[in-house]
Amino acid sequence: MKIIVFLSILFLFSSASCKNKKSATITSSPTTQQQTTPANPTTPPPADDSYRLVVSFYSTAGGIDPKAHNEFIKFLNAYPKKIAYTPTPWGREGEVDYCLKLSELSTRDQADFVKKINELLSNSKLVHITENAKCVNKH
Repeated sequence: MKIIVFLSILFLFSSASCKNKKSATITSSPTTQQQTTPANPTTPPPADDSYRLVVSFYSTAGGIDPKAHNEFIKFLNAYPKKIAYTPTPWGREGEVDYCLKLSELSTRDQADFVKKINELLSNSKLVHITENAKCVNKH
């Protein structure tokens, strides 16, 4: 008998606590409109920060591959057309990136240049060659 009384009191309290004491009110929220502003014609478009070729000489706690680095520099300097480049050092062990736009070359010459660089540096395990990428370490 005590159990039945206890369960019925428990049921009454639990059902009373589940009821919402506040009445529901419906409010209409004002509609928001997105305003589109015309593009400012005086603002220049964002600069294209991708490079045709990024050659990254990196280290695994022993310095970069000096032989591959020297061959790369010699190739750049001996190339028939002058290629604009600026070395971007970024590490403590001689790590350096060369970010090349290759805008001096035609599309066909760019493909030929990239192929020659890949062949030249294919034996080095401490060189990353990336095409059409951003120069990550450039300041």
